[in-house]
Amino acid sequence: MKGRFLFFASVALLLALAAGLGFRFFVSKQTLPPFFHLSPITAPRPAADAIIPNDMLNVADVQNGQQLAKSCGACHSFHEGEARKVGPNLFGIVGARIASRSDFPYSEAMLALRDRIWTTDELYEWLRDPSDYAPGTKMSYGGLADPQDRMDLIAYLMTLK
Repeated sequence: MKGRFLFFASVALLLALAAGLGFRFFVSKQTLPPFFHLSPITAPRPAADAIIPNDMLNVADVQNGQQLAKSCGACHSFHEGEARKVGPNLFGIVGARIASRSDFPYSEAMLALRDRIWTTDELYEWLRDPSDYAPGTKMSYGGLADPQDRMDLIAYLMTLK
């Protein structure tokens, strides 16, 4: 009797494990509510700062971005036709080519990136740490540590057009 119980208990355990693994690897993520989204065990975990910026753009605070931009005003101008300062004018920067302002002498580090566009993703990485984004840049700004502050500032820059 004891042997029969152990046999059935072992079979039940194996079936439960198989059902759990089958659920984990064979059920489509699209059919599950968000809290059930599972990834394979071998998938690498994203870094703490690896946030998909556009998800945060939906909740960005333009007014906070405008407040944050005030500290940028020491080196940058923001209005159309306004002269550049130590840094280039940022009016219409979102969607523009990197290093494309004709009245500004860009560093070689920035000129090497001139085939890229200032998308939200590019701006997000730039604002995180300019010297990491473009080693050798003349910009001495240390970056914005808070990911939401970066998106708030980008949301404000998007209004400048």
